[in-house]
Amino acid sequence: MSSNIKSYLEGVLESRYRDLGPRQAREVELIRRVRCLRAEVGCSGPPVDVVSMARHLGVSDIRGQRILADGQLRKEDGRLVMEVNEKASSGRKRFTIAHEIGHLLLANGGDFGCGTVRSRGFTPKKDADPLEERLCDFIAAEVLIPIEWAGDFTYRKSPGFDTIQAMASTSSR
Repeated sequence: MSSNIKSYLEGVLESRYRDLGPRQAREVELIRRVRCLRAEVGCSGPPVDVVSMARHLGVSDIRGQRILADGQLRKEDGRLVMEVNEKASSGRKRFTIAHEIGHLLLANGGDFGCGTVRSRGFTPKKDADPLEERLCDFIAAEVLIPIEWAGDFTYRKSPGFDTIQAMASTSSR
């Protein structure tokens, strides 16, 4: 990513979110990571190419599999593989890929108060850390519907189901 883009994104976040508590600071850092990833991959807004994002983070293959979970990351022959429940709807699969991207972003350094795929390995964890899972859902939401885009999209629109439906259809194409 260009250092100018990175500096700009960090400056915007820093100026908007000064003096935050630890939870908000953690969320801002995660939003910053997602924005940087989108910039690196060239995703300006919905619909976001989650497959390209995952590949940019080192995922060599994304497979539909018969698994009990929605998705998981694992190492296979030294390569990082993402498995997604083949029975899930296309929207659920997109969210799952974005959620697994969250695990990779969390594992990319920083103290977020939870274990990560790097600290425990890329094997599924039976008892997932609830904080890690919540943070990955937060990241997935930001990946699929960036908060700034959502604000711009809903500006001067009446709140209601039609607006939500239009936003959802735009972000899931």
